[in-house]
Amino acid sequence: MFDTFIFDTAFFQTTFVFVLLVTITIWQKLKQFAAIMCGVYIIYLIFLIYDSTNIDNSILTNNIDPIITKDITGITLENEIKTVDSDKSLKSLKAPKVNVKLSDNKFSLLTKNIRNNMKDVSIAQAKDNKEQILNKNLVKIKYFKLGRDVKNRELINIDSTFYVEDGRIYCLTTIENQNNGNVIFHNWYQNNKLISKIRMNIGWSYNWRTWSYINVNNKRTGDWKIVVTDSLNIRYDSLYFNIKNNLE
Repeated sequence: MFDTFIFDTAFFQTTFVFVLLVTITIWQKLKQFAAIMCGVYIIYLIFLIYDSTNIDNSILTNNIDPIITKDITGITLENEIKTVDSDKSLKSLKAPKVNVKLSDNKFSLLTKNIRNNMKDVSIAQAKDNKEQILNKNLVKIKYFKLGRDVKNRELINIDSTFYVEDGRIYCLTTIENQNNGNVIFHNWYQNNKLISKIRMNIGWSYNWRTWSYINVNNKRTGDWKIVVTDSLNIRYDSLYFNIKNNLE
């Protein structure tokens, strides 16, 4: 019977764990829990002795060498122990679950910081996109004047005060455009009211000339201005002038 305990490695492991737990419970002054564990351990010993007695009886009945049987039993128990240990080792390799709990104030602060960071990134991206658009489509106004006529692509009789009898007023613009294509607008305002918006296509050139005009009559006397913009409504330049009636 005692030989069975000696060759049974599970017995030594269980006893070691039992002693360790009892020591801890006594150190923590948990006498009732220590008594319960002692009772469980005694029951375990009773069942172990009972099983070993049955094994010895079966060995004697079958006339098998008890030494060989004990070796086989020991091998079987070792294999079972290794299997149990391997399962435990595999379970120990699993990543532990970590539950992080934040208070309402910390959670709201964290959410606010994330939103502010996303907002800053979106604003920065918008600025970068705008700068890229401007750099891509920006043109340079080199010449911007008003006159009474255009001949051979040259402005005639430049002035800032015009009369009804002039009939027309021309605006000639010279542009440096290093893009493949673009569009500008001449916006004619009378007393800060848009009267005419003229679209003009421009091509690649260091000196692209284009012009527009308005007809003059008695209803168009007053203060005027003309503003140059592009398709993005970017304002490049402006001129102020006035139209007078000859009778004044």
